[in-house]
Amino acid sequence: MVFGIKGKMVKGPIITMNACTSCNCCTFLAHGVLQYFHLYWIPMFIFSKKVGVQCTQCNQGLSHEQIPNMVSDKIKRTIFNKKNTLPFFAGPILLSALVMFIVISIEWGKFNETKYLNNPMVNDIYIVDLNKLNSVIDEQHQYGAMRVLNIFLAKVEVQVSVSGHSSRAEVSDDIKNKKASAYTYYNSHPLYLSKEQLLAMKTANTILSVKRNN
Repeated sequence: MVFGIKGKMVKGPIITMNACTSCNCCTFLAHGVLQYFHLYWIPMFIFSKKVGVQCTQCNQGLSHEQIPNMVSDKIKRTIFNKKNTLPFFAGPILLSALVMFIVISIEWGKFNETKYLNNPMVNDIYIVDLNKLNSVIDEQHQYGAMRVLNIFLAKVEVQVSVSGHSSRAEVSDDIKNKKASAYTYYNSHPLYLSKEQLLAMKTANTILSVKRNN
């Protein structure tokens, strides 16, 4: 199961309490039982803490309900300390770290893309929404590439891919395997855009992402 409930026994100290009803021994070995919810076998949170004791002489056990409250509370304080319980909150800690990493990565990516659009370089490739770029609706081939061909003082010369794809991932694959680096991949009629227009196209989600070949 990818999620569910598990239990773990935690050993505790030897304690002295009321005599065992079976052998009159007054020393018992304490233990605790933690029940926790897990997701993909990673502990998420503890929802139950119970204690028990076992006679050191005859091994008779007493459950949580059979132990006096004062003794039970003392055992809990001893057994369920940070050392024993903190690992069972690993899930939320890992999840928070993962979310933070994703947010930082996204924001860093946005920062880099804005920087690249402000300072375009030849052979930069933009993944674009062809429907917004061409004002032609084609839901089956919506995504394409736009490559920087030349940079002039006030304008940037770009080429738009001849054909489109049904997903951004397919365009990314073309960039990775160098298909999008071929001149035949693009229309022979270039566009001339200012940096301000490029930034506006990013804001409008016409330019979806920026790839720079280092």
